[in-house]
Amino acid sequence: MRTPTLLLTAFMLLASPAVVAQIEATFSAGTETSVILARYRGDRLVPVDTTHTDIRGRIRFETSNLRPGQYRLVFGKGNGPDFLFHHQPVNLQFDTATGTILFADTLNEDYQQMLLKEDENRKKLSLLENLLDEYPRDDPFYQKITAQYVKQQIDHSAYLSGLIRRHHTDLLGRMARMMKKPFTAPELDQKGRSLYEREHFWDLNEIDDTTLIATNIYPRRVIEFLTLYSNPEYTKDELQAAFIQGIEAMLPHISHNQRVFDFVMEYLIGGFEQFGFEEVIQYLATLYQNESCTDAASRSKLVGKAETIKRMAKGNSAPPLQGNTPEGNPFSMENLNQPYTLVIFWASWCTHCNQLLPQLSNLLATTDRQKLEVVAFSLDTNSNDWEESITRNALQCINISELKGWDSQAASDWGVFATPTLFLLGPGRKIVAKPYNTDELAAELVKQGIMVQ
Repeated sequence: MRTPTLLLTAFMLLASPAVVAQIEATFSAGTETSVILARYRGDRLVPVDTTHTDIRGRIRFETSNLRPGQYRLVFGKGNGPDFLFHHQPVNLQFDTATGTILFADTLNEDYQQMLLKEDENRKKLSLLENLLDEYPRDDPFYQKITAQYVKQQIDHSAYLSGLIRRHHTDLLGRMARMMKKPFTAPELDQKGRSLYEREHFWDLNEIDDTTLIATNIYPRRVIEFLTLYSNPEYTKDELQAAFIQGIEAMLPHISHNQRVFDFVMEYLIGGFEQFGFEEVIQYLATLYQNESCTDAASRSKLVGKAETIKRMAKGNSAPPLQGNTPEGNPFSMENLNQPYTLVIFWASWCTHCNQLLPQLSNLLATTDRQKLEVVAFSLDTNSNDWEESITRNALQCINISELKGWDSQAASDWGVFATPTLFLLGPGRKIVAKPYNTDELAAELVKQGIMVQ
């Protein structure tokens, strides 16, 4: 039996000034499935076109004016091969069972090789650094470790330089240039390496090329840099302070081009919203106070978010919360009598919510429900999905929704940017805490005397 493979053939046709990118794919086993052609914008995939395989497992896209960038052919649950398009024919074979990709064109063959080399280099340097930190320095073998650490860095830098020379006019060369890293001396210990990398991370590149917005290279490099400021032992507040320090250090390297600056800010805001890092978001908002920083629309959007975050800070009064129960009955939080209220914003389609809700059910079973009421506000739009999820998660609480998704008035009033989001309210509907997970919630419930540790 043949191994299921995906054969992708893409080529460019010039008919008048417009470019038509013809993309054909064949699932050799005749698998019938929907396939989406999507382009990258940072770490997000933006659909360009979609189609469905025929009875023989074939698809065909013809897209006018396909822009240079990083693309993915998406099928199943987000699976599919990534490739670069830069006004040249693209041919690849993708094994759906093993994930193996074989390219016929030089651009994508070198692109795949670069990704493998980057991963290999990262693993080798990590292993060598562990040896440098732990191996006795007076042992002769230590000198071999040192020499190999130096050689690995030199060899990988030479590889990237060769890639840049071969692809100096196309997208891959620009991506390779962004991956260049300064040399790190082997005699530095773990702390010394981290401090050196912080200081010299951007020595060989700047974030100023607008063409790379159409790839995932900028988010990747930003994460690598900010990771240098993280520590698994930090509290949430300490981690936020560290990330602010990292952003401050990064600013001079992302401010050369307005479009790129706006793109990186948008990426950072979205990421920190998901983790509930409000202090970081407020800091990012200050960068928009100067009108020269960015366009008026982006500045207004971010400042509005910052104002909502400040309004929903601990110690402030929570806004009203209204909605309808699954039975269609209106509900208002003002009618509750318990001194404490836990408000949960969630949705049936949210993976993290479906992981959190069973944990909450177990936790809330140990609380004094004479003191605490729980209100779960769903950001669903489909009543069947909402009700099925309520039954499945068996969360003992008051369930309400407007069935308007992110357009719900409550989501706007409460400054909800991601799910799940939790608020613990105390007497007078004052915001006592905004726990990120069940551990933080449990600690606060114990502190407030609602749960016995």
